[in-house]
Amino acid sequence: MRNAVGLGFSASMLGLSMLWGAALPAAAGPAVNQFEVKDLEIEQGEVEIEDQADFSFGQPRRKSTEVDGETVFDDNEIARQRHSLELSFGLTSRFKSTVGVELEEERFDEPDDFAQARAFGDLKATEIQFEGVAVLIPIENNGVGIGAYYEFQVPRGDEAKTLFLGSIVQAVDGPWSATGNFAFVKFIGGEARDEKWDFAYFTQVKYEMSDRLALALEAFGTIDRLGHSGRPSEVSALIGDQDQHRVGPVVYYTFKPERRPTSKADDGDGGSVTVGVGYLLGLNENTPDSTLKLAVEVEF
Repeated sequence: MRNAVGLGFSASMLGLSMLWGAALPAAAGPAVNQFEVKDLEIEQGEVEIEDQADFSFGQPRRKSTEVDGETVFDDNEIARQRHSLELSFGLTSRFKSTVGVELEEERFDEPDDFAQARAFGDLKATEIQFEGVAVLIPIENNGVGIGAYYEFQVPRGDEAKTLFLGSIVQAVDGPWSATGNFAFVKFIGGEARDEKWDFAYFTQVKYEMSDRLALALEAFGTIDRLGHSGRPSEVSALIGDQDQHRVGPVVYYTFKPERRPTSKADDGDGGSVTVGVGYLLGLNENTPDSTLKLAVEVEF
């Protein structure tokens, strides 16, 4: 298992490097992370491969203003499609480490005219991600557990790095569970040097109908620029903040692929696959009208 994990890690890092070499700068804007709720389920030695994807429809109108006689546009972060490819390892029963790469089909950062302001670029790798989840108070059968996590996102080019520092609160009662991730987001460096703080939340109420099927209601949002933090550009000061909020139902289905045992000691357990499909509604003018969430997670 250790050799397999080591080889898997090396292969994943090679793949990330190849994608990274073709990446372009990511657009600046509010810290809109993947639509994923992190829980406190960690198993030592477990390996997870994930694709957290989303596709947005009904894009919000791009705001503009005049600065020194030139038309400039807001930096609201909108992606028509996005994929976060991640590889996670349960290092202990209380700590999980993740490395990943994000690909986006996003708005042009500095469009030349109104036509380009409404257009999107090609799907490209935009950043590398490093993440850690720690269980501080585990859940014993039913009850409440508490954890913490960080996520460090490193974009290509001169955009600011982002650091998520968050908490995980999870309550379980039989087939019901409620989970909340609440994070402060720090922007670090970047060409604009706008080292602001954002606040982000990722919440879920889930009912497990069976070992295979679960229904959930999830909500995700970002409050752009807490207080008077950072150093907003003239454009940001004129146009204002770009908060985004989404909510909607998600269905999760889990199955175990059949695998023939290779020896008498092998019980044939090939891990599990979980597929999640959701439809999120935008709740304000800065958010796309609807977002399709598609998540695939393989555990072994």
